Amino acid sequence: MPVVFLDRDDTIIVDRTYLADPALVEFLPGVPEGLARLQAAGYRLVVVTNQSGVGRGLITVEQLHAVHGHIRELLGARGVELFAVRYCPHLPQDDCPCRKPKTGMVTDLLPQVDVRRSFMIGDREGDMGFGRALGVTTILMPPHDRIVTEPDVRVRTFTEAVDIILERRTAA
Repeated sequence: MPVVFLDRDDTIIVDRTYLADPALVEFLPGVPEGLARLQAAGYRLVVVTNQSGVGRGLITVEQLHAVHGHIRELLGARGVELFAVRYCPHLPQDDCPCRKPKTGMVTDLLPQVDVRRSFMIGDREGDMGFGRALGVTTILMPPHDRIVTEPDVRVRTFTEAVDIILERRTAA
């Protein structure tokens, strides 16, 4: 199955550092519409997000699940279904296998993923490393840190990322 892996903060929603309140979820421009277009084209949508706020004690797992539930609810009202939402609650220094750029949070999905037709959209080095480790095409939105792992594509907006994915799909 073709998959679009999506970082969460500053890729599909506004980053509200350690977001614990579902009422503060705000999609970036074009995200719900773009996700609907990807879904209509046959892509499964998988959110992959590092959430060290849990490990730092700044947000509970229950609060995180409430935020993710609200994201699903808002998207569902627009006909968009997330295939999966995966997160790593650990601190960077924990060196766990599920923290991006490692791929442990999606290991169980990998046998089903057609990596040649799949993508990773994100805004940080860890997102690009994650996509590279999976072997999918990486798309970098405006970065928030120094990028060492060069992406396959750089874009300015989420809509531009969706356009590129759909163009590549029809060209294949």
